[in-house]
Amino acid sequence: AIAELSKSLSEYPQSAVAPEALFQISEINIGLQRKEEAIENLAKIVNQYPEAEIMTCSTINVTVTKVTLPTSSTLQ
Repeated sequence: AIAELSKSLSEYPQSAVAPEALFQISEINIGLQRKEEAIENLAKIVNQYPEAEIMTCSTINVTVTKVTLPTSSTLQ
């Protein structure tokens, strides 16, 4: 699913559904425990599509994901 969504994003980056595709990729990455990748994609929504309808939801997920990331001290 990530590959298909990424392909759509690269072909149609200015599409109205591009922010939703990034959001879906982020949700998949969160489910796969790839939280840093999820944050990167959510940040793209915030930075590249500030007027997107999904913006509010993405901002919430960035905050929640950052809180649940392990710190360097907990990894040791």
